[in-house]
Amino acid sequence: MNQPVLDVNNIRVPSLPTGIAHLMEILANDEISFAELTRELERYATICARLISLANSAWAATSAPITTVEGACKHLGFNVVKSTSIALAVSSPFSPSKCPAFSCDRFWQDALSTAEIATILAEQVESSLDTCSQTVRTAGLLHNLGLLLLVDSLPEATGRALQAVQADPTRSLHKELSYHCGIDYCQAAQTLFGSWGFPSELTDIIVHQNDEEYRGNLWKASQLLMLSKQVVGSLREPPEDINQLRFIEVDGISQGKVLSLRLKMAPRVQQLEKLAGLLFS
Repeated sequence: MNQPVLDVNNIRVPSLPTGIAHLMEILANDEISFAELTRELERYATICARLISLANSAWAATSAPITTVEGACKHLGFNVVKSTSIALAVSSPFSPSKCPAFSCDRFWQDALSTAEIATILAEQVESSLDTCSQTVRTAGLLHNLGLLLLVDSLPEATGRALQAVQADPTRSLHKELSYHCGIDYCQAAQTLFGSWGFPSELTDIIVHQNDEEYRGNLWKASQLLMLSKQVVGSLREPPEDINQLRFIEVDGISQGKVLSLRLKMAPRVQQLEKLAGLLFS
């Protein structure tokens, strides 16, 4: 069967919303106080409204009404605020409803869970890591953002790729996208991040997330991202025999550590799946 010929120049890259690059830079600062974070977030009314709503939801289990952005940030915690704010900001230019086969819930469930696991793994090997753990976290959160671009720009072709994987989960999404769209989600992310002026190290980690042979400057961070995705996948579709699980080997992280982390993270991943449902249903 011949590969469909599509003009990838038809991919429309939307503009990054004003101020979002600055916001992401602020959120990457581990030293920022809740008061400083609040001042920055108050520039973005939609994000603030969603954070306050989330802080008062059953998911956040608050004991009293929260009416301020600072109160919402303190109650939710820095990592949830960071992930939620970035997710809401970068998703705003896209229209995923164009592609009925695309699940926004599933997309952000994977993103939030991958970010959480990638952070823990990165912190375990940070002394030998080629970047900081917060960059790995952001890479985990945005690792599939290229798919959102394809859903928006090539909804019919992307829909066929998604349907092929849904019909046969053993198929590779990035290979199906290459076949149906002429470009996979990593290549799409490279196009998107280049247009948006994202840091090159973040782009490199995401572009090489499926390449076990990559040995560039950020190879270890890319391997951590790949490993995090494998852990999330094993939790979403667990094997009948846990002894069948095999994960990519990363220096400093044993298979035993990965299995222990997988067990520990199972309840947290369920929480994050509910969070994605609240934010993007």
